[in-house]
Amino acid sequence: MVKFYRGAWCPYCRIELQAYDKMMPQFHTNGIRFLAVSPDNFQEIRKMKKELKIGFLIMKDKDNALASKFGLKFTLPKQLEKLYKQFGIDVKKSTGQTESNLPIPGTYIIDSAGNVRYAFVEVDYTKRAEPSEVLKQAIQIAKTPLKKKGKKK
Repeated sequence: MVKFYRGAWCPYCRIELQAYDKMMPQFHTNGIRFLAVSPDNFQEIRKMKKELKIGFLIMKDKDNALASKFGLKFTLPKQLEKLYKQFGIDVKKSTGQTESNLPIPGTYIIDSAGNVRYAFVEVDYTKRAEPSEVLKQAIQIAKTPLKKKGKKK
C-alpha cells in the first residue's frame, strides 16, 4: 500500500497518518506492507515521526518524482504559497525544492504483481479515504489469489 501526503505541516495529513499508524498491527498481520510518501526533507520526516510516534516507513519523494508518475504532482499557486507563508508554512523550505510542488493526497493498494487494485485521489485535500475502509480493501486484495497468465491455445 502506498500513501502520498502533502507534508508534516498539513494537519489533515498528520491525523490520517496517526490513524494508519494505529492500524499497523492489522496491516502486518495480513501481510500488507505500508509505505507513506512525502516531498518533505528528511529532517521534517524524522521530526514528525518522533512527534506523532509513527513507526511505519516514510519515503522522501525528491522533487515529487514518484507523485509525478502517479499524476499527483502540482505546483502551488503563488497566492496560496504567500498565504501558507503567513501561517508559517514554507513548502520550499520543508521540501528542499526550488518550486512549491506538492502531491495531491493519494492512497493506492498495489497487489504483489504490481497492479493498482484500489485508488483514492481527491483534489480537495480535506477529503481522504477512510483508513478503516482502506484496511478492509487491502485485506480483501491480499487474500485474493492472483490470476495466472496462461498461454491461449
